Amino acid sequence: MIWKIIGLTLIVSLIIFTEVPLLVRKKGIKELCAFSVLLLVGVVLNIVLIFEVNITSPLEVLIIIYKPISDYVQALLN
Repeated sequence: MIWKIIGLTLIVSLIIFTEVPLLVRKKGIKELCAFSVLLLVGVVLNIVLIFEVNITSPLEVLIIIYKPISDYVQALLN
């Protein structure tokens, strides 16, 4: 497991060292912010994957939210 984390760190470092200087030179502040957020999300998801943590699907959250509405509409139609 430690080798996976070291590999992830090396890959992320390589990506940062190649992309960030270009964005800073071009003064792409918005692009740099978007790049940072997306890279952070990717790193967090990869760490979760390495530690084999079970995370719920976003679809389950939508089902929980819309199930009562669906039941209500179904009751009205019957």
